Amino acid sequence: MKDGLTIEIEYKDRDIVYKFRFINQVPLNASNQDLLVNFVEYLETAPKKKVLHFSWVTDIQVTESNLSKTMRGGRTRSEN
Repeated sequence: MKDGLTIEIEYKDRDIVYKFRFINQVPLNASNQDLLVNFVEYLETAPKKKVLHFSWVTDIQVTESNLSKTMRGGRTRSEN
């Protein structure tokens, strides 16, 4: 994978559609151009259900092989 290119992955399991989008090594924002981060976006749609939408910024290099694990880690809630 080349840095700076958005990768989109979509698959369907029965009536549920899962969409992932990720990009590595992009500036955090306009004010922090030197701080490079990796971004993951996740959407889940199903008939008659609310669309789930989540996104994360991470320092972990995201690949197709670790995308699901990265998403699941981002959705994990920890107790303090």
